[in-house]
Amino acid sequence: MQTAPPRPIRAALILATVLFAAAAAATEPRVEQPAAPALPDPAATAAAAVAEQFHNALQRGQGEAALQLLDPAVQIYEAGHVERSRDEYAASHLAADMSYARTAQATVKSRKAEVAGELAWVASESEVQTERQGKPVKLASLETLVLKNTPQGWRIVHIHWSSRELKPAP
Repeated sequence: MQTAPPRPIRAALILATVLFAAAAAATEPRVEQPAAPALPDPAATAAAAVAEQFHNALQRGQGEAALQLLDPAVQIYEAGHVERSRDEYAASHLAADMSYARTAQATVKSRKAEVAGELAWVASESEVQTERQGKPVKLASLETLVLKNTPQGWRIVHIHWSSRELKPAP
């Protein structure tokens, strides 16, 4: 007849078994389950749609439609310059932006939109084919739009545009 080991040895054997099992589990490769794709936020989708509508209006030369998507107090930053209202933009850069949008070929490489309360931001990276002094130029263009949810829908309250020339590969 076998007798059970003394209580301290039995406790040590149980502890060793538990530790061994834990160590073995920690060394087994884990298979990560792919995360379910996040459903798009309808508000962020609507804000991104306003960005698209704004660019489409510029491209079609529909200045009034583009202006309707801007808040009256919009701030537009570009190349170190600032337009401090929708009226100032209409009087200064709108015509040039429509002309540029009609001739440039822009391809959006990425666009992300997020909403926080009554504000949204839409960040876009694009590649632009255009001409400068009659010569073809390729640009990397960045745009950040901040929008505010108003009774009329999302309106752009801030635009920041920047770009740099992409040099051809040698």
